[in-house]
Amino acid sequence: MKNNHQMGLRWLLSFGLIFITILVFSFAMFNKPTTANNLANCESCNKKATGNLDLVPKEPEISVVELEEMRTEIYKNKYTFTVSQNATEYHRYGLNYYGDQVYKTAPEAPEYKLDPDLPAKFDWREKNGVSPVKNQGNCASCWAFSTVGIMESAILIKERKRVDLSEQYLISCNTSGWGCKKGWWAHGYHINPGAIMERCFPYQAAEVPCKSNCPHRYKIDSWFFINSKDSIPYVESIQGAILKYGPIAASVAVDKYFIAYSGGVFNRNYEAVPNHAVILVGWDDTQNCWILKNSWGTSWGESGYMRIGYNISMVGCWANYVVYKGESSSNR
Repeated sequence: MKNNHQMGLRWLLSFGLIFITILVFSFAMFNKPTTANNLANCESCNKKATGNLDLVPKEPEISVVELEEMRTEIYKNKYTFTVSQNATEYHRYGLNYYGDQVYKTAPEAPEYKLDPDLPAKFDWREKNGVSPVKNQGNCASCWAFSTVGIMESAILIKERKRVDLSEQYLISCNTSGWGCKKGWWAHGYHINPGAIMERCFPYQAAEVPCKSNCPHRYKIDSWFFINSKDSIPYVESIQGAILKYGPIAASVAVDKYFIAYSGGVFNRNYEAVPNHAVILVGWDDTQNCWILKNSWGTSWGESGYMRIGYNISMVGCWANYVVYKGESSSNR
């Protein structure tokens, strides 16, 4: 009887352990987070998630073989930057040059005297004049992020106020035919009717219908190309504009080396029509480079930034800035 009792007890304990294991496994499977549910917690998605799967990281777009070939060329030519498979997200660019249409309507920059004593180094990040790096996802909306980014900086510099403005508003509500495939700087929409807040129209990385019930709290007064008749302004002209007006919008010609950039001073020249809108937040004459802010998330480059050599890959082409006189002026 004693042996039977011990056997029964062991059987009950074994059955109990199996039952508990099944319960734990079922609970884990039932509550397993899906890709969509995890989107909001994705560290590489700097914008608040809205359920759009185009913001979900994907497989690297630079293969291991391509990466090794690139590294061989970098070593052979003694370039001063590194590359890696930092392409854990989409890397889209969609700046379209509109030729004469641009310059017929382009505002002429007023003449201003350049500072003869421009500093050898300057970085608006060190002066709390740059908003956080964002992620445009699988939408070629670099033009919208560049437009919004320099306005956010202008407000931050002028009023010491950090705001998060909506790129989706520009993508969905413009009447110029711009969207997730192409676009141009949309500063005119920030003059009238003005920018709206991100929380009212969150970024979705898609061409969704316009949301028209958001207040336009902030407005810029004007915007200008720097030396608009030149493709690429002089380095000193761009530096002077950055110093006086804050981070500026500009373009650059992107290739696979640019996409795979992970650090250092990017100095491999790619001569092509610029296809990507970025922001220049400063410079360093000791390294002959600009400090470029991108919109591909913080996992790209140097925490979302790049040091790129002067006149490399057409950087600075169509450089432009905005003039913001304050929130009281915005509500005039």
